[in-house]
Amino acid sequence: MEGPWTMPALLTPFDAAGHLDPSRYPDYLGWLEAAGVDGHFAFGTTGEGVTLSAEERRRGLEAIMKVSHVPVYVQVGAANVAETFALMAHAADVGAAGAAVVSPSYYTHDADALVKYYLELAGHAALPLLWYNIPSHAQSDLTPAAAARLLSETGSYVGIKDSSRDAARLLLYRDLGLKTYTGAESLVVHAAAIGAGSITGLAAAFPDLMVAATREALNPGRAPRQRQVVQTHERLTGPYIQCLREACRLRGMDVGPPRLPFRPLTPAEQAGVAQAVKFAGHGA
Repeated sequence: MEGPWTMPALLTPFDAAGHLDPSRYPDYLGWLEAAGVDGHFAFGTTGEGVTLSAEERRRGLEAIMKVSHVPVYVQVGAANVAETFALMAHAADVGAAGAAVVSPSYYTHDADALVKYYLELAGHAALPLLWYNIPSHAQSDLTPAAAARLLSETGSYVGIKDSSRDAARLLLYRDLGLKTYTGAESLVVHAAAIGAGSITGLAAAFPDLMVAATREALNPGRAPRQRQVVQTHERLTGPYIQCLREACRLRGMDVGPPRLPFRPLTPAEQAGVAQAVKFAGHGA
């Protein structure tokens, strides 16, 4: 995990009935890898991981591991802690490079609770762990101060995906010695410029754009590329996961519809996706 990596937050392929469709992984992952992504991040927010059963997550990861040629990181957090332990053990068994654990959701937890929770998970870890901090979706926030407390007590956590959209935090996490990844498309170039990486939904449908933005981050002309990233993102005006799926379809990589309770895009939202695809440099 050296340097500013670009990883897509993988879309999970479904068939028309909303069932997991692992047969779509070979083409999808091959397409992403051909664009130069450095790894894959499975079953996070973009991957609708919370809608999947534990059995689906295991089956999906096994399918990914069979065809991936880059390291795979898998989000294993679940509302049921025993299920998190089991998914973490399974990730180690099938050879994942690391497991990410999303901050506990629904209930609000303070720093003391988070430290206790993550220390307990560390005691069951058989592979490197990453925190996945997404305060907008979870009701908990792993601050840099809380991360520092944890790192003083365990060496199991090696990195963090931070989706707080706080640029200053990336420096603080990085200075703790963590491999740091932003989940915010608007911060991808900033992250790369300070040696951090990115794990984004946009990379799941526009991997070439995000790889180029990362690789060009240290160049004097990086601002135009950042604008292209931001303006592509802004054109996806409908529900984000559905927009990413439509963008993939327009680019010839159909990963199927989203799962309920997500709704289909409206015609106006579909038109916005087509504009984003064209703006990113791909005719639609």
